[in-house]
Amino acid sequence: MGSRSLTAIALACVLTAGCGGDDSPPPVSAKELCFTPDSSVIGWQTDLRYNDNEPTGRHYRSEVRAPVAGDMSTLFPGITGASDTDPSLRIRASSTYSTAVPQVGATVIFTLESVKEGRVITFAEHMRYRIFTRQNTYDPGKTDLRLELVEGATGGIATQQYRESTVSNSRLTTANVEQTTKFLGIQSIETPAGVFSACGFESTTTNLQVDGPTVVERVVEWIYRGVAVKTDWHASRPADVLTSGQVNDVPIK
Repeated sequence: MGSRSLTAIALACVLTAGCGGDDSPPPVSAKELCFTPDSSVIGWQTDLRYNDNEPTGRHYRSEVRAPVAGDMSTLFPGITGASDTDPSLRIRASSTYSTAVPQVGATVIFTLESVKEGRVITFAEHMRYRIFTRQNTYDPGKTDLRLELVEGATGGIATQQYRESTVSNSRLTTANVEQTTKFLGIQSIETPAGVFSACGFESTTTNLQVDGPTVVERVVEWIYRGVAVKTDWHASRPADVLTSGQVNDVPIK
């Protein structure tokens, strides 16, 4: 059936004072609907499956943990802007593998994050593939713009610029990046895992590589309480649609 816009009445029930009388549930803000504060705290875990029984099926797991001794020197050497003495520093460890072709093995990503004044900032990503590793660093850091946009009106736009450095197979490339994110509002998204009132975000990333081509990527994500229930990648690959999932061992619903 795809996605369909909530009616004005339903949206008012979700975002304002509820519907139905004195026993109505308390109002839910867009920020509460899109994200939960727990999604960036240490101990947050997800176990998600997308596109099961399809060639693009994948299994994704993640956990937010505190840095341990050796993390900064082995995973993120020479990272600027992040200090191992920062009490808000955390590592999001995630793995993804194809459920259709499990012999390919998992892609493992360690993401170095910090939370400053309510903003989640990513400083670096260390990625391990089957036959090589890659590290991306972001200067002065890449901010999750979605958290700010949900506090405003539908159609709101936020933009950021940062410098991205990538080391892969001992080769260094750099790029100046501009990312623009737009809040699309709330829609009812139907998935095999259920129907979710999710918050939509359209992100356009322009990657101007030094001594290389310009790459533009456009992605639309539908987020429910910190989980992407659907991601449209447009021309780059088929959409990811949530088949089933758990957050902290509790089924998503």
